Amino acid sequence: MKIYDDHFYCFSCQCGGDVIQLVSQLFSLSSLDAAKKLQADFGIADVEFDKEQYKRECNTHMLRARNRPLFIKQLHTVQADLFGSAPWEPYINHLI
Repeated sequence: MKIYDDHFYCFSCQCGGDVIQLVSQLFSLSSLDAAKKLQADFGIADVEFDKEQYKRECNTHMLRARNRPLFIKQLHTVQADLFGSAPWEPYINHLI
């Protein structure tokens, strides 16, 4: 078995994964119970989770992602106006 900084891999059974999967397999626990065991063993405090704030942040990211092609197109138009024919046009068009 090889344990890396961010995952493990067993050459014998060809399984691998993150620390939660490792603890889950070593102690025959579900993923949730393995995470709780790690939390208890290492004294990791509970983290408050605000579902409404998470939804707001997701919506903000979705709006930005939806508006990205429009922004790139506007940026390209401004650059073309300033510099004339844009040699980078084929590279930018794949982003639109």
